[in-house]
Amino acid sequence: MSVDDLRAADESLRNFSGKAVKSACYAPFVSLYLNTTGAVQACCRNQTFILGNINDQRLTEIWNGGKIDALRKALTDYNFNHGCTYCEWESKRRSDSFSIRLMSDPYPVVSPQPEWPSVIEFNGSNTCNLECIQCCGESSSSIRGNLEGLPPLPKVYKDQFFEDLRLFLPHLRFINFLGGEPFLAAEVHRIWDMMIEDGLTIPCRVTTNGTQYNARIERALNAIPMHITVSVDGITKETFEKIRRRANFETVIANLHRFHAYTHERGMNFGISYCLMRQNWHELGDIVLFAEQLDCELSILMVAGPSQVSLFTLPPHELRGVVGEIEKLGDAIAPQLKRHRKAWEETVQHLKDATKTNQLRKIQTVISSDELLADTPIARARKLAGEGDYEKALRELQGVRQGQVDYYYALALSGYVRSRQGDMEGAGNDLEKALQVSRKLPDAHLHLARVRLQQGRLDAALEYALQARERVVPEERIEAQVLLLLGLIYACQGRMLPAYRVYSRLARLPQPSREGMALPDSLDGARRSLSEIETGDGRFRARSLLFRVYALFRLAAACHRVLAFTRTVGGVSQASKQAPPGDVQSLLPAEAKRRARWTLRVAGVNNKARLVFPAGDCESVRIDIAEAASGISHDIQLNYTHMEFSSKKSYQLKFRVRADRPRTVGFGIAKATAPWSNLGLYRNLELDTAWREVQEKFVSAVDEENGRIHFDLGESGAPFEVASLVVTGPGRN
Repeated sequence: MSVDDLRAADESLRNFSGKAVKSACYAPFVSLYLNTTGAVQACCRNQTFILGNINDQRLTEIWNGGKIDALRKALTDYNFNHGCTYCEWESKRRSDSFSIRLMSDPYPVVSPQPEWPSVIEFNGSNTCNLECIQCCGESSSSIRGNLEGLPPLPKVYKDQFFEDLRLFLPHLRFINFLGGEPFLAAEVHRIWDMMIEDGLTIPCRVTTNGTQYNARIERALNAIPMHITVSVDGITKETFEKIRRRANFETVIANLHRFHAYTHERGMNFGISYCLMRQNWHELGDIVLFAEQLDCELSILMVAGPSQVSLFTLPPHELRGVVGEIEKLGDAIAPQLKRHRKAWEETVQHLKDATKTNQLRKIQTVISSDELLADTPIARARKLAGEGDYEKALRELQGVRQGQVDYYYALALSGYVRSRQGDMEGAGNDLEKALQVSRKLPDAHLHLARVRLQQGRLDAALEYALQARERVVPEERIEAQVLLLLGLIYACQGRMLPAYRVYSRLARLPQPSREGMALPDSLDGARRSLSEIETGDGRFRARSLLFRVYALFRLAAACHRVLAFTRTVGGVSQASKQAPPGDVQSLLPAEAKRRARWTLRVAGVNNKARLVFPAGDCESVRIDIAEAASGISHDIQLNYTHMEFSSKKSYQLKFRVRADRPRTVGFGIAKATAPWSNLGLYRNLELDTAWREVQEKFVSAVDEENGRIHFDLGESGAPFEVASLVVTGPGRN
């Protein structure tokens, strides 16, 4: 759909009465969105075209400033290039039920330069008691402190801001409070106190995690008309608490009914917000039915990032499988839907459209471009560094001061830039400062590994790279950078098997996680990858290493394609399943193929464990656990992958197992991809130092071409060994 077509479609479908101008979106004419750093945006979605910051400007200056005028002018010309590319993509697909651009349509626009906004959206505090998996430290104080190890965000909304805001309040038609958790934010309660003092009864909406209800909240509810939206990302305790970490399902549901009763009594709206992602798509039908039963609003939000939770970052064939299962759910629930039938149908259609490779690629490109185009010193410095302009990049970073939100990331990036300039001492100093700010994030560890490798200190480089790998969130873009560097280090050491395992993981990452990477998938790509570590003394014999790295990655990628094809297409010939022959295959020891099926997942904060293959023992694997800090069983998980099971068929699992000291271990059979569900077996074992023989029969619940055997180890720090694992059943011996 062209711009002219979109404009014509808008004129036939939208109501432009009461509007001084026709615009693709009225957000910059009617609203201001304030975030945790003091940055002011036109809406919650456009995070790349910042209108101003209350640390540097008064609120009235931002509302009447040049940047907001530029955005207004662009949108009246149907130009979406000022940070509005995602809404452009949705609008050209006529996916308007999902488009934020239409949310501003109900408000009048009496002038091309309105005197006051009609709406303020306040997301000015990251105070929050939860650590939701789709969230980040900028939006949750718990994540920032507990998971990222960073100091609290500075309080940017000071007395002057609240004095200025007081002038805006009487002109507002609506205030939206987001978070963080608004009911815990001091800034939010201060605004409500001002409204109560001034006798203002502006309708508000609060989007809450539902964990809070007390006398102070009741006071605000009694004085101010509030619409309430509760975020509920799972309708079962297991799914809900896996996503909304540190929340109690029963407490939230009890408070949800309290808020529902309040809105019903006051004639306000009540709604549920559901973030649709990999971890909860299987409960989409149940949440829609729940909203039907409550006769309430329902917002189904398509999570675009982070990568490891988004459906949009799945390979097309996996996303098609998810959509197929959702359509089956729809067949069962459609007769029960009235209020939310359209929302269900549009959600399914939205996902179906995304399964088309070109559309999925477009979404992924938009998600990536939002990050690259962000108007922050870090984003500008990354762009400059990518262009090789290191001096300008450093000048951008030097403007980020201690105590500011991005201080850690500025130090880490500064260290990387200095290393590219050859200033290893300066790079090391910046990176050590970054580690003093936080040791829980991977960036500084990654760049120190690069520096030590460039210095020829392989052992130190490996130590920092392994620490970086322990700290990455799976599928975030930095994981690909860590894996690439770690594989190079292993290759420099001549350790082919660990390098192959690392590259196998790199080859399995979804495309968005590898965007912009110089992968060693060709000789030119390998040469560019090695350019990060080349030294003048030829220490690593670059040409020999070049071919070694190239061959290893090609082997890992080829094996991944074979396995993916085997899982996707049934009945392929045995010849099709074989790993590539020839010189590349000879790089690996004979045991490499078997050992590559064992993988170790380490998640959670401060958990540390490693997978060990005892020398001379081809039957056993060992997990050395340095720290099991989270106490969550599946945060340290050993997996044996690429298992195929047939529905209603009987299998027998046999293995031997022991631990270095008494402990409990859970084991089971499950899917190796989202939703990771159990296939018919889960048991707990009590272990000690003696080997224990285990035999368990089970019947597979479904046909599964990509299953796994998993051992859940995160509840104890006792090291663990398993040996002689065999599965017998149909087609097995």
